[in-house]
Amino acid sequence: RTDNGGTTWAPSNIELEAADIQALAIDPTTTANVATTTVYAGGRSANNLPDEFKRNGLYRSDDGGQSWFALDGNLPPIADRSLGAVRALALDGSSCALPPCTTANGPLQRVYAVGHGRIQNDAMVADDTHRVVQSSDRGVTWIALDANPGFPRSNRVGTTLGQRVTPTSIAINPNNTQVVYVGTEAEFFDYDTGDDEDLDPARESGLFVSTNAGATWSRVNGLPMKINSTIYPNASLDVVDVLVDPVNSNVLWVAMRDLFASSTSTIYRSGNAGASWQLMDNGINASLELRDLAFDPQNPNIVYATSGGNGANPGAVYRGVWDNGTQSMLWLSISVGLPAESAFTIAVDPANPNLLHAGTDTGVHSITRAPDQDGDGIPDDDENMAPDVPGGLNGPGDGNGDGILDSAQRDVGSIGVSIRAPNLGGFSGVTSDLVGGTGGDGCTAGTAQAVDVQLVDPLELGTDQALSASELYQHPFGTNAFEILGCSNATIRIRYHGALFDSALWTFRIFGPAESGDQDSIGWYDFSQFATRLSVDTWQINLTAGGFGSYRPEPDAIRFVGGPACYDPSLFADGMEAIPPTLPSCPN
Repeated sequence: RTDNGGTTWAPSNIELEAADIQALAIDPTTTANVATTTVYAGGRSANNLPDEFKRNGLYRSDDGGQSWFALDGNLPPIADRSLGAVRALALDGSSCALPPCTTANGPLQRVYAVGHGRIQNDAMVADDTHRVVQSSDRGVTWIALDANPGFPRSNRVGTTLGQRVTPTSIAINPNNTQVVYVGTEAEFFDYDTGDDEDLDPARESGLFVSTNAGATWSRVNGLPMKINSTIYPNASLDVVDVLVDPVNSNVLWVAMRDLFASSTSTIYRSGNAGASWQLMDNGINASLELRDLAFDPQNPNIVYATSGGNGANPGAVYRGVWDNGTQSMLWLSISVGLPAESAFTIAVDPANPNLLHAGTDTGVHSITRAPDQDGDGIPDDDENMAPDVPGGLNGPGDGNGDGILDSAQRDVGSIGVSIRAPNLGGFSGVTSDLVGGTGGDGCTAGTAQAVDVQLVDPLELGTDQALSASELYQHPFGTNAFEILGCSNATIRIRYHGALFDSALWTFRIFGPAESGDQDSIGWYDFSQFATRLSVDTWQINLTAGGFGSYRPEPDAIRFVGGPACYDPSLFADGMEAIPPTLPSCPN
């Protein structure tokens, strides 16, 4: 727990005898005093403990996380296997003593938990039970809801056949808490097709809804199917998360994925409580693993999404703004400075919606968003400091010299625009500009979108070795990083204001995978065959989606990291230099 916005953290694990905590929920009616705030946690049994210390993985704290106690009432005994891994928790916001529920009449009583459920590993025919459980007394006792009519069975036969449907997420309609949505993922396999046990092709998976607090369920239709839908006509893509709009509860958001079979992650929106759906994934990298969705607490038309990846295809935090007029949304990555390969979850500060906290594979990272009208990742105030160039606005803010402020050009060609950097001689920043391209809706100046534009310290990427450990390329102007959406091919012009590339010793280098998405091939590479020096301060590079120079395997997204470098082999002719001196012919 942190009490100072993430500056310092303290353990909050006393009596929390569980592993793999994946879910937390705070009772908002108890938050008037942090010392008496109720927090719920969900994980799985800690298998390395003696049986007398094992619990089902559900816990509650009534002192803001300082101490915890297990919530095992009516759940399967540990000796007969545990509850499995809890994936999500939800609190019924109307379940206080006398609604409407506030800090004056809490706490909330009804709690839901979803997850893998009880697994009977010692049986030849095993059903997974207690995948959806509900408590009406703050977790003291529980009842199982997943055996109620309409919810799919989850089972396996020995080790050769399985039809497992696992709940992953849960959301409650805040305006009618009898309406509950549960998202699921499915795993179907038959390793012995010659026996008498066959898969049930009618098995359902996807999104389910109950209108009576879990007494009965029905599958929500209209969402995309798994790639093998001819075999399983009722199996939807796996649901990652589901949101119900707190203002208009007819609006639902669902994140889905099926990376193993169809290599896709996607997002859908419904404006009529699931009767029909619209695809809403413009800007989402389909090859990444969607993990979480969250509303802006002050504006539910703003939605955030997180995704996981790897070093050669890194995950991201996305921000999307719903346009009710056009009934559309463009998701833009807001991952500048996020030193992580995967973003698992996102939290938005309820008092300051520009303050975001992301849970990642390298810990918790926070950002306070600054105004950025073109969505490229560079705050407007920084872009408006772009150096004056001939033919421009005769003043700062137009680094590509087209007569338009860079900060207003999210879709009008100037995609990099004025990255500020420490002064190096006459060097005063970088402007990158899309000057041509193909793909998507017409990847040209005016249609392409850049995100996460930044200048990276090359030392953070690792030394760029020329011939030996003591012979290195120099990167005095930093390393450009950006991503372009909607382009299969793109030509980028990069101007290093005040630089002087007047020596043949300069070349262009990239840092990334030799093959898109292959993290085993990440390193520094020569990119000179795709780069041309146009003038003493400007380079032009040609990029191809899914090709050398791009991290992303997508056909319509290009993520690039690279920049000019200099190496003078004559300085190392005798091989005696342990540390390379500053190259006199490279920096200004």
